[in-house]
Amino acid sequence: MKRYQDIKPSGIEWIGDIPKHWEVISVSKICLEHKQGYYSRADYKSQGFKLLRITDIDDLTNIDYSGCPLVDLDESERQQFSLKKNDFVFARSGSIGRFGIVREESNAIFASYLIRFRFEKKLSPDYLKYIFSSYYFKFLLQRDLHGGANQNIHAGNIKRQNVVYTTSIDEQQAIASFLDRKTQQIDDLISKMRRLIQLLEEEKTAVINRAVAKGLDPDVPMRESGIPRLGEIPAHWKIIKLKYSEDVIMGQSPSSADYNSNQHGLPFLQGNAEFGDESPNPSIWCATSSKRAQKNDILVSVRAPIGAINIANQPYGIGRGLCAVRSKSVSYRYLYYQLLIRKPELESIGTGSIFRAVTVDQIKNIKLWIPPKNEQEEILSYLSSALNTIKQKILAHESQIELLLEYRIALINEAVTGKIDVREEIGFLRESQPEE
Repeated sequence: MKRYQDIKPSGIEWIGDIPKHWEVISVSKICLEHKQGYYSRADYKSQGFKLLRITDIDDLTNIDYSGCPLVDLDESERQQFSLKKNDFVFARSGSIGRFGIVREESNAIFASYLIRFRFEKKLSPDYLKYIFSSYYFKFLLQRDLHGGANQNIHAGNIKRQNVVYTTSIDEQQAIASFLDRKTQQIDDLISKMRRLIQLLEEEKTAVINRAVAKGLDPDVPMRESGIPRLGEIPAHWKIIKLKYSEDVIMGQSPSSADYNSNQHGLPFLQGNAEFGDESPNPSIWCATSSKRAQKNDILVSVRAPIGAINIANQPYGIGRGLCAVRSKSVSYRYLYYQLLIRKPELESIGTGSIFRAVTVDQIKNIKLWIPPKNEQEEILSYLSSALNTIKQKILAHESQIELLLEYRIALINEAVTGKIDVREEIGFLRESQPEE
């Protein structure tokens, strides 16, 4: 994109040159005041003032008051912690660098893990939004984090950072308008890509369902299966309860004191929390686990969420949140696909008031439909090819999303550090020329 012609050194090595009419200033010089948020000492109320929390600020810097709990304050507290239009509210822990802008005043205050900033009017709030969301500003904040596992940042750390800016409020607004338009275009493209990925995932599910439940021959004679949600299956396929064709190993949990992270014993899975796309990613080990899955066993989650499925890619110790189904009469991968599409059925038979779960007997009494061995192999060969084609399309879209996100970050960074001149893009220079 076009560059500014008249430039000067910024005095900041990693920023380099900036436009001649731009300045470098610390946040403290443009900050009128800051205030750390209100610490709620009482239970939330059914009426009162909305309490804005970190979770009410999304990644687009917007503030959503709809989920805010209510607190009761006296007038002094209300004055201290009130929110006015164009206030910036920064997270000081958790999502460091996350912030929101008050676009309209509401009967709201802000919580203790937030810091409110009020800035001078010589900087447009919309322009400041892009400075604070830029890569370079977030990089500066990362250098000043405090604490260990629970990192946080102080108001002073934010105020000491230097920002570069154009002294023209009209140019600031022009840059913000340009970035509003461009980032919206990028976000729309990303949204479309994500929708395409969602459709491809739905197509993948449909392909598995058709092949595993109906076979590959559209002209084969069919019969009623008697299995919920399945309908007809090829007439020559067998139907048999899982307990008569496969082995089921129900998990059992050893003492948590026996767990370790130094890879002593077998990798251990308590439940489905460490399930991956197809196989687990273990983080704990245990040498005393009595219930074990072998490689290629199908791991089934028997409690919230019921029916999550993975393939054991190595031996595992398994806890009471899982069972392992060991294939004997069918290919383990065909068994994997069949159980994968049975998740709604497994969920429907779960019981429990606090959390739903299925028992080992319920798992054992599931009916399997079993094609002949040669058909299993044909179905698996077809699925390998069809699903790989879909996977490649998904990966291509994910790669495009990654590139668009990188472009979005770079565009904001270049615009707010004066590396690109966007004024002609929105007609700013033409509009600002005096009439002859």
